[in-house]
Amino acid sequence: MMKGCLGHSPSVQMAVAIVAVILLAILSGLGSLASPSSVQTSRIAVNLSNSLPSKITTRDGQTYNAVKLVRVLPDGLIVEYRLDSGGTGLARLKFEKLPESLQKQFGYDREKALAYEKDQALVLAELSQEPRPNETWTLTSAPANRDWSSVVSSADGSKLVAAARGGAIYRSTNSGATWRMTGAPADSNWSSVASSVDGRKLVAAVYGGAIYTSTNSGITWTPKNAPVADWSSVASSTDGVRLVAAVFGGGVYTSTNSGLNWISNNLPGQSWYCVASSADGSRLLAAGGNVIYDKNYDRQVFISTNSGVTWKQTGLPDAQWQSAASSADGTKLVVCVYDGGIYTSTNSGATWMSNAVPRMTWDAVAMSADGSKMVAAVYFGGYHLYPVTSIYTSTNYGITWQSHNAPEVRWSAIACSADGNKLVATELGGGGIYTATNSIPTDLPRP
Repeated sequence: MMKGCLGHSPSVQMAVAIVAVILLAILSGLGSLASPSSVQTSRIAVNLSNSLPSKITTRDGQTYNAVKLVRVLPDGLIVEYRLDSGGTGLARLKFEKLPESLQKQFGYDREKALAYEKDQALVLAELSQEPRPNETWTLTSAPANRDWSSVVSSADGSKLVAAARGGAIYRSTNSGATWRMTGAPADSNWSSVASSVDGRKLVAAVYGGAIYTSTNSGITWTPKNAPVADWSSVASSTDGVRLVAAVFGGGVYTSTNSGLNWISNNLPGQSWYCVASSADGSRLLAAGGNVIYDKNYDRQVFISTNSGVTWKQTGLPDAQWQSAASSADGTKLVVCVYDGGIYTSTNSGATWMSNAVPRMTWDAVAMSADGSKMVAAVYFGGYHLYPVTSIYTSTNYGITWQSHNAPEVRWSAIACSADGNKLVATELGGGGIYTATNSIPTDLPRP
């Protein structure tokens, strides 16, 4: 399926937009908001000036192993590290608690760090006063110790399917009330799952493995004739016949017969990270991104209007594109940038608008069938690297956004029903699956 709150008053919209711009400037270290053609990405090249020791012990005795640098802030470092349990975690290490050698390496300035923290606190205080939709997120009975990577919903929101890295695929036929493990191979590195409109035909991809399909809502699965590859994303037409799949560090493939055969499209090899499809599978979007480092791959956004036969690069900048979604007719598109912003298009990708949202580690987006309602989730919310609400929604085609009273966890994937009112989101790193219902009107003007 297409991958898978009232508007503010003018004064509130202006206030929220101003706050978002301020936050973007603070978190990015820029003096003004860049235009889409000049957006600066957060890519950190691996060189001697920013390399880290594999083990860091802070001044208060905390030790972090297998450390990898994610981002440099004025007051500290965001790093990925290995947990004692064997998984990976994220931490924000303040310069004041790091060894003097690291302080010097990254040019720590105590006065600049304090000024940054003061400005950030002021902006976040303003954001916290923004009214939020009146919805309640419920932790479902799905296993809470899985590394969930992808989730998809049928059009009515009753059938849900969720996949886990290093685990299995689970399904629910009652909007998430109960879950059962499917017949898909367990202990596989599932990266993405997509569904037909009725939830019967499914396609799922394994990173470093094969592509599987199901024709009975996930009860049984069949491996398809696709190459073994680092599959990163899949999308489906509403009838489950036309499919598109992306390979990280490879190409983009399409199928016109429910995955029986696959064709490698005429696209350059890059770090393809997300794909989206219109209802009939004719209009496609493919975008490149990366996990932490981009390995010197290009990271562009391409669109196709003929089921992948030919592709055209959009005017969007090189960025760490993380997730994409499409309306049923393929005219409304939304993409998000990991450690960046959200961009929307209302003309099939011909032009794009940079949305007034905080600069955060956006990890997943979804859209209603008509494109009027959108939902976006943040990856780092629960670790207070960006201590703000971690799920946002829009009910006017992405023009304005509202934050949610959602749990502060590391969201990994999100999906919605065709009307955009039923939401489902998954948590990364041993977390669970949550659902929510939005009671918001749809009588909003089209852009």
